[in-house]
Amino acid sequence: MNRMMPAAPSAKPIPARDYTIGLLHRAAAEGAIPAERLEAVRLALHKAAAANAAAFTKGRSSTVTRAQAEAFYRAVFYQLDAALLPLHSDSAALRALRDADISVLLENGQQQILAAYEQAKAAFRRAYQLTQPFETLFFRGLLQPFAKFCTQYDARFQADAVTLDGEYPLLCRQPIPVGGVLGAHFYYTALLHEGELLCAFPAGEIHEMLSAYAARYLTTPDTVADNLAELVLRQWFGAALCGAETLTMYLPAGAADTLNERFRYSSAESLCAQMQELLSRSPLAQNAGIMSYLQPLLPQMAAELERFFSAGRAAVILPAAALCAKA
Repeated sequence: MNRMMPAAPSAKPIPARDYTIGLLHRAAAEGAIPAERLEAVRLALHKAAAANAAAFTKGRSSTVTRAQAEAFYRAVFYQLDAALLPLHSDSAALRALRDADISVLLENGQQQILAAYEQAKAAFRRAYQLTQPFETLFFRGLLQPFAKFCTQYDARFQADAVTLDGEYPLLCRQPIPVGGVLGAHFYYTALLHEGELLCAFPAGEIHEMLSAYAARYLTTPDTVADNLAELVLRQWFGAALCGAETLTMYLPAGAADTLNERFRYSSAESLCAQMQELLSRSPLAQNAGIMSYLQPLLPQMAAELERFFSAGRAAVILPAAALCAKA
């Protein structure tokens, strides 16, 4: 097992990927867990991996390939990841490793994995239903990986073996923080919140905005490669910062010039505060899932707006700067 551990992480917050391994390195380096307890943890994980091997071979053989053995160890570590990550605290996770029964943590982790699997499937099915009226070829491309996720995922022996990198990008191109089914749960839940956001806006206006945006880049709406929720939010924030009081894609005449003039010297922090205020007064505030999803992303979106506003290039950041309200 020790040969499979990567180099010790820094003193920064431990990354979610390979979380338990990172915790064990931290514990060993800082003496947060006594050596005898670390040895007991090692033996418990070895026993769990051996039990996986026996279950996999159904008792017919005690021999597995090296690749299979490594997969069993990864699955065991992943079970602990699933049990410890919900604590949302490295110190709390270290205390659990130090004090809790490892077999109980492993069982809790397995239950978390199974729950995340079912929740992820339900989230994507709903997300696809909500986004289908606006879907692009890139979003439609999620169907094949999802079918594989539903039919080939092994929650017991390969719980970590889910790869979604390179698929349809999330809002602000945020990375998936963890691998395996927990990452799939994060990704599909994010798509659900984005689908809910899209459905809060007038569908006809979104289609108009996408058509104008596609024409700007000499393509078609169904081949737009950007995240749809991000395009909608940028257009609406532009309208709202110009005074629009509804969830709309329509901009007042001369909106780009107005934004350049009004916000040329605004800081990203100031813009972020205004965006938070606009969200809190909008119908989106009634959906707790959407709000919790958007809040951590607002500083990044505000920084992007600030960069273009300060350069007098608001028209670039607006998906459809010429989409003005009809008289």
